[in-house]
Amino acid sequence: MKSIPTIKSVMTPFPHAIESEATIVTARKMMSRHSIRHLPVTEHGNLYGIISDRDLAVAFSLGAHVQDESKILVGDACTTEPYTVEVDERLDVVAHHMAEAHIGSALVVQEEELVGIFTTTDACRVLGDFLKNLA
Repeated sequence: MKSIPTIKSVMTPFPHAIESEATIVTARKMMSRHSIRHLPVTEHGNLYGIISDRDLAVAFSLGAHVQDESKILVGDACTTEPYTVEVDERLDVVAHHMAEAHIGSALVVQEEELVGIFTTTDACRVLGDFLKNLA
């Protein structure tokens, strides 16, 4: 019987990140340029939160009625308590938590430093590979 892989073996390493003081306009451009839907947020180099494409959509819709979108900061629109896991956490634990909590990503840390991200896209890739190997 094979052992369950750790999140380190299936995460996307060295994810793009953005500072909390950047604008949501900058975040949207960065996400579009890199074709990603989740962007870790840092503050002075430390992990601060995560912003998703959904967070940006809400911020832009509210910003259009309140103020100029170019003045809304990522730190004001992001989730400040993201789901984080250590690199040696088992994949099944992470996947079950993401499903139960209805979240689209887990930030992977090692000694409190961001080292990777695991998203629903990564989960689908892992599932596809698993099913392919059954055939």
